[in-house]
Amino acid sequence: MSPIRSITLYHLMIADRKMIGIKFSPDKLVQNLIKGLPDPKWSKQYNMAYMSNTKTNLGIVFHSFKKEERLQNIAQSAY
Repeated sequence: MSPIRSITLYHLMIADRKMIGIKFSPDKLVQNLIKGLPDPKWSKQYNMAYMSNTKTNLGIVFHSFKKEERLQNIAQSAY
């Protein structure tokens, strides 16, 4: 049985700019997915990854994590 992975998205204001905060438990797969997002940064203050809050970036976050979820479901159903 594979571990349950999840992320939580937050609205953040950093340097008076709207950001998407991405909180997650330590996991290599999730960390690699976040590294693949456009210009992710780490906030020590909020203890989470973040990126610019744009409609495009939000779509990329959802697409990246949904795609990974579908791949895991296919792999699990093969057993």
